[in-house]
Formats: sequence, structure tokens, C-alpha cells
Amino acid sequence: MPTLPFLLLLAACDSPSPPSGVEAPSAAGDTLVVAWADDVESLISVLPQTSADGEITWLINPMIADVGFDCGLSFAPFAAESWSFSDDGLTLDVTLRDGLQWSDGAALTARDVAFTYGLAADPAVGSPRASFVEHMDPQANPRVLDDHHLQFVFLRTYDPATMLAHAFGLELLPEHALRDADRATLKGHAFNRAPLVYGPWRVASHEAGQTVVLEPNPAFTGPEEWRPKLRRVILKVLPEAATRLLELKAGSVDMVTGLEVEDAIALRQERPDIDLHRRGWRAMEYIGWNAIDGARYQELLTAAGDGPAPEPAMAGPHPLLGDPAVRTALTQAFDIERAMTELLGSGDKLYGVRSVGTISPALCQHHASELVPLAYDPDGARAALAQAGWSDSDGDGVLDKDGRPFSLEILVSSGNPRRERIALLAQDALRQIGVELQVSTLDFNAYIQRAIHKDFDAMVGGWSADLFVDPSTQWRSGPEQVYNFVSYANPSVDALIERGLSEPDPTAAARIWRELQATIYRDQPYSFLWWVDEIVAVDGRFQDVAVHPSSPFYHLHEWWVPADKVKYEH
Repeated sequence: MPTLPFLLLLAACDSPSPPSGVEAPSAAGDTLVVAWADDVESLISVLPQTSADGEITWLINPMIADVGFDCGLSFAPFAAESWSFSDDGLTLDVTLRDGLQWSDGAALTARDVAFTYGLAADPAVGSPRASFVEHMDPQANPRVLDDHHLQFVFLRTYDPATMLAHAFGLELLPEHALRDADRATLKGHAFNRAPLVYGPWRVASHEAGQTVVLEPNPAFTGPEEWRPKLRRVILKVLPEAATRLLELKAGSVDMVTGLEVEDAIALRQERPDIDLHRRGWRAMEYIGWNAIDGARYQELLTAAGDGPAPEPAMAGPHPLLGDPAVRTALTQAFDIERAMTELLGSGDKLYGVRSVGTISPALCQHHASELVPLAYDPDGARAALAQAGWSDSDGDGVLDKDGRPFSLEILVSSGNPRRERIALLAQDALRQIGVELQVSTLDFNAYIQRAIHKDFDAMVGGWSADLFVDPSTQWRSGPEQVYNFVSYANPSVDALIERGLSEPDPTAAARIWRELQATIYRDQPYSFLWWVDEIVAVDGRFQDVAVHPSSPFYHLHEWWVPADKVKYEH
């Protein structure tokens, strides 16, 4: 999903050699073995849907500028050595570093940058990152001046940090390798299995459903200080969180995703050689309520065939969830504070904070910290549902209206124990007010396909939030907004998004974004749960590991292991 995701580092001590079946490289250094939740789907940067995709594309074909963060994004030179805005703020002039090459020896030029952004803009590609280019002149997104100079030409000025994030936010792709590809079927292109790279890492091998192996790119022509110090990175695909934890404890992996609070606390006692870090407010979780009639929408999709997707609003409102007052009642029935303490608390430490939207608290100026979250109020929830016409007319414990029980299916992705527990806690809470939740636990691919196609009533989900403000992906209405899973449509919100993305004054834009959060929160398209303060566990043998909001692999090229602590010699 639109976005730079996250991982956790963990310890390993026993095994004298890397996992079997992986050929040892000749480079010096140690190996980082990662327990990885999802297999790679696409390494074409305009397409990624999983955290695996996003993390790997960032390592092999980085964005043209390096990313920093402190209450907002900052950028430093990488492939782009300099840039500046024109006096009217509409044109961003960029100069690329000389001498950059793809791994096949072809020169990296401004045409590759233009090609990447052209793919994102092409409706045939269906990129979830199309919002990066929608504010740019379609005739110049960007304009190539020569091999090393280009211009991003914007249709209007808005927050300069967001403008830079849009201009620098896509990982690069080689025009000469993908120029003739069928843009409608890029996900199946051979590039995804053997990508050309220009960054410090390359994909050495990919065994579907098993491992992805990264090695230093021997043809790297970027800044010398970006050459990796590690020998390689092995990503072991282990969908179940319990398995990932067992592999950690057994010393089979060095890195794990989704570490639960109780596991981290136990590790602190059992494995003092593991360093625990708090990453910050990057990940948020929610229960999404489908605003449209999902069954009717499936009929419309079938009728459309290969034609354009139908407007979600054509399906009509969801018969149970279409009323904001009902969605508000469902949120009031769930004791979010207690659930947060249970799932994210340990003693006097809490690794979460209540959420009121999808703009991270890490974005200090833009986050609506003044919003007061809905309080737990099951009696008020019952009263609101009664006012909406719901009653238990047959005494079976489930509310009904016009002969229809208030019964919903809630989707949750397997392999994420916290989200599975969220679904069960919600199921129990809503049962107390007469609402039945039937939990369906699906593998990630099945889960995401049903979410994209609006084929659900409710879903437990999460976002790895952007570190700049562009709420288009989640909240703008329309059939092209595939990651607006809940089909939320509010003209006022659409207008606020346009205003916010047209406001060049950051302070004025921040006021608009806080108003947008308040407007969405009143409608309760989600039961907004919490922001997770990600716990990152790093094997103590790895040095210069910087836990960073943008990525747990932040500056992976700088990670190293002292010679007397190297675990994998071959």
C-alpha cells in the first residue's frame, strides 16, 4: 500500500552457517537473516502492495534523494545531487549525479526518472501511487532537459515538503528494460524476478514462498559511502508470527517483524544480547466498516466485465453500516482503551496511543491532537441503535430490523496475532450490545483482494502511514481509489483534500488537515484504534543500526558486525 514499511531485528547465536540452499558470496562481512511475513509480489516500484515489496525496492532502486525525518520529512542528496524551486514555486529543477549506471552497464539518466513517473500516471498501470503525479503537469512529469537535468512542473503550489515527497517519492525503474512491457500486466513481468538495479543492493535469488536473498550490488556506481558492509541479507518467508518468534529464539534468524509487547518483554529477560528500540508512531490499526452494499457491488463488478470499475456509490449504502450514527455506536461499544492496554501494554509502559485518523502523531504540526476520541459507552451505543430502529424482536440476543439480524462478517489477515485478537475482542464487545460479528481469518492475498473489491462488511486493518500529508489514497472518493477500502465518500472531505493540496503555506495547510481529520472522525468510517509505537529488536552484534520512522532497514549499508562477532563466515 502506498508507503515505506517496517521490520524488526532479532538475535541469533547457534548456527555456524546460513540456511541451507543459499550459496555463500565471496564478499566480506556478516549475514543478516530476516524472518519475513510476506513473500515478494512485485519489485516494480509503482505497483507494490506489501511491506516486502516496498522495503526491497527501496534497497535495490532507491528514490533519487535520501530521506530524513524530524516532525516532517527532509531530503539529502543521493542520485539527485542538487535541486531548487523556481521563484513562483511551480518548477523543481533537479540535477542528477554523473556516472550512475544500472547493473547491466546502461547509464541511469533523467529519462529513467521520467519513465518511472510516467508509469505511475498511466491509468493502464493502475498504480496506487498515482497521487504522486496528479498535481504535476501531465506534459512534464517530469520534463527531461538532458541526461542529468530534469524539471518537475507542478500545476499549483502546495506544502513544499509534500511537493518534494511527491517528486522524490518513487523508487526508480530502468526505461530500457521496461519500455516495451505491457503496462496492464506489469505485475507478471520478468523484471519482478530478476530486476536491474542501480542501488547498493541487488536481488541474488528469489525462491517463491521460501527466501529472497539480497547481496551488495557489485556494479554500484553511487556514493562510495553507500557500499554495504554486510555480506548479504536473507529474507525467510514465514507467514506465522509464532513461527517467526520460534525461529528467533532458536537462533535461526536475526530479524523479525510484528514483535508483540509480551514477547519483547520476555526477550529482554531471556536474551539480554538483543537490543530493543521504540520506532515511533508509524503504524496505525483500525476496524473498517464498509459504507456500501458489498454484495451489490460484486454484481456491478461482474456486469462491468473488463470495462471500467463501477462507482462504489452505485451499489447503494450498506444495509447495516451505511448510517454514521450506527458506525459511531459500534465504536462506542468497543473498549478501545482497555484493548490497547491488553494488547500494547506492559506494566507501566504503553506502546500505543489512541488514534483519531490516519495522519501520524509523528507529524507534529498536522496531527489533530486536539480531537477527543470517543469514550467507551455501551449504554449510549444501545440507545443509538434503538433510535436507528434496531431491536431484539425475537429475543435471540441479536438485534434485528425489518426481519434482518444485525450480523456482520469481519475479515482479518492470518499471521498477525494482534489483529486476530482485535477481531475477537470486537466480537465479544459487540455481542454485549446485540450485534453479531462472524470472524473470517484469511491468508493475506485473499484478505487484500476482498478488501480491494469491497467484498466485506468489516475488516481489521492497518496502515504504515506516509511521513508527509496526502490523504488521497485512503479518503478521496471514486472508483479509482482502490485503497479507500471502506468506500468512504464525503464531498466535504474531497474538497478539503483539494484545498490542503493547493495550500503552499505549511501552517495554513496544517489547519486544513486538522479539519479534515475532525470531519472524517465524525463519520466514523473506521473505528480508529491506535498508533503502535513499534518495538524493534536488534541483535547486539549489529552496529550502527538506526531505528527510523521511514524504515527499519534505514541506511542498511551502514550496518556492520565486528570481526570477533561475525556469525556467518561463508
